[in-house]
Amino acid sequence: MILQKQLIEEIALIPPEKYTDIYDLLHYFRLGLIQDKDKQKADSVFNILTQLSDDFMSEGRNQLPLQIREDS
Repeated sequence: MILQKQLIEEIALIPPEKYTDIYDLLHYFRLGLIQDKDKQKADSVFNILTQLSDDFMSEGRNQLPLQIREDS
């Protein structure tokens, strides 16, 4: 909370004609954080799917019935 108070104090020292610039900076910074979080979630799901696929290709493929395996 101390840092939040310091941010508010700093903003209070900015001339009103610069508020639009500061708002844009903060707004797009926050949106970037949201996109970062969404990208991390997507990367996590991709990594899980890749691992499942790798596991199947290395282990599960050998468990398929002989008539549908390509290597028999």
